[in-house]
Amino acid sequence: MEKREWTNEDLSNYIQFFPEGQRENVLNEIIESKLMQEYLGTTEGRIILGTVVDQIRDLTMQIVRDANEGFDKHQDEIRQAALMINLNYRFMYKIADIATKGMVHADAMKRVRGK
Repeated sequence: MEKREWTNEDLSNYIQFFPEGQRENVLNEIIESKLMQEYLGTTEGRIILGTVVDQIRDLTMQIVRDANEGFDKHQDEIRQAALMINLNYRFMYKIADIATKGMVHADAMKRVRGK
């Protein structure tokens, strides 16, 4: 069984450092990050991430092939592929943002606990 990085007491003490209006957002960031890390550690989570990376690669190659065949001829396909790449990129960015926010709070909780 994996050892938790923080206890409920650590979390409660850490949340008290924030103004009342920010506490719920901080708690949500910590919980979202923890849940996401747990899910991405599963087979299903790894498949989803792998699929997104594969889609970005495939769409990029499609743009290159279509552009080589003639940009004017394949404008709509290139535009659609670029939009899909952008969508996948935003998905990956959101995942990275959630993970980063959670790691920042987890590190801060460790420092608070160490004091």
